[in-house]
Amino acid sequence: MSAEAAPAVVALNQRYLLDYPHEAARQLETMPPAEAAELLVLPAPHAAARTWQALAPDVAAAVLERVPETLVRVMLSEAEPAMAVAVLAQLEPKVRVRMLKLLDAQIARELRGLLRYPEDSAGRIMDPQVSPVREDHTVAEALARLRALKRRGLREMFVVNAEGVLTGRVEIQDLAVSDDDQMVRELLRPLGATVRDLDPREEVVAAMQRSPTSALAVVN
Repeated sequence: MSAEAAPAVVALNQRYLLDYPHEAARQLETMPPAEAAELLVLPAPHAAARTWQALAPDVAAAVLERVPETLVRVMLSEAEPAMAVAVLAQLEPKVRVRMLKLLDAQIARELRGLLRYPEDSAGRIMDPQVSPVREDHTVAEALARLRALKRRGLREMFVVNAEGVLTGRVEIQDLAVSDDDQMVRELLRPLGATVRDLDPREEVVAAMQRSPTSALAVVN
């Protein structure tokens, strides 16, 4: 937000983020990360933190790299630990270390512990680059998000609801042949097999054999 923004506009934006964090997050996810970060720099940082927690992990990570360190500290300290870890896992190791150093020692120690999964666990071998779409996205919005990811070889994407809870998956082919204004929830397919982040590698293999898929969901 520019320094010239009227106090009334700042107050309205801040109130909106406090009262409607999930709706605000949905809008921020359609913006370039730099613009989203600018809108979250507010006089009341807890308002920004509440909406930031509702962002998809990859978007939240991109925003985190673009806000002042004082806001990084608030966001990571107030976030649910599982959400903070999901975001930190998206970052380059050097960036992650720098951000953890900004936090209270006890909080940083807890987050470092959660980031270290046991050897041969599902959490250790999973791809931490989580890029879900929302049920209430249109097909056009989902495809725009897919293009912004610039990740080749994806055959499907995981889908979350307004609260960020994993609800299913959508195939890229279904998005490609659907009308732009159709809702992602109308194309939702079951998740199939899932594993917990602390499940052993053997359970991951067994789950994929029970339900062959190009991407197995790992949940915490």
